[in-house]
Amino acid sequence: MTPGQTVIVNPRVAYSGFQLDDYDADPIIYSAMNDAPCYYFKVSELHFLRAEGAIRGWDMGGSAADFYRKGLETAQLECRMQDYKHYYLQYLDDYMNVTEPIDYVYVDPMDSRNNHPSVTKIGVKWNDSDPLEIKLEKIITQKYIALYPYGNEAWTEARRTGYPKMFPVLNAEDYSDGTYSYPEEIIRRIPLPGSGSSEGDADIVKSGIPALQADGGFGDYQYSRIFWDVDRSNF
Repeated sequence: MTPGQTVIVNPRVAYSGFQLDDYDADPIIYSAMNDAPCYYFKVSELHFLRAEGAIRGWDMGGSAADFYRKGLETAQLECRMQDYKHYYLQYLDDYMNVTEPIDYVYVDPMDSRNNHPSVTKIGVKWNDSDPLEIKLEKIITQKYIALYPYGNEAWTEARRTGYPKMFPVLNAEDYSDGTYSYPEEIIRRIPLPGSGSSEGDADIVKSGIPALQADGGFGDYQYSRIFWDVDRSNF
């Protein structure tokens, strides 16, 4: 770890950390977070994909409501403690019946100027009368949570659909390459690295960067969208 990443230099480095260093405090949650397996593909993701396909009118072999429910039922984080699944399921019915979002305000313990109310304004409960965008937001928000610990896949979903809604980005000028349209946007991609070989670098220059510049794209920058990340309505 470099000095710039230490808590002493930047206390906010610890903001996203789990304080689960005490096994005896809650052994079930401790095991779930620290002994989570690596997945090839999570079954909950499959159900949420089918739920999205169903609201798009594709033949998924079932209804969006059923697939959404199955996605939630299988979204638990597997661990080596068999009791964890029962621990998860005992709260599931109540969770799936949440109709309104919790009125939550994020509080930054270091700077109150960063306090911000939640931008998520949907509940969890499925409603067939909801507009398509609300249905998609519910599907992707729950899918985003269920994808843990696969951050890259979750980031891809956020770029593809715009869900779940994110807090505004602060101080983007500290790390942006100049194309970042903050605070409404998230970083769209990671710039291409040098390959280390003349052949690879030439390929990036001749094909990779021109592809990013096509159709009004910026080029090799954080805010350049790639072919599936289109700036238009989801429907």
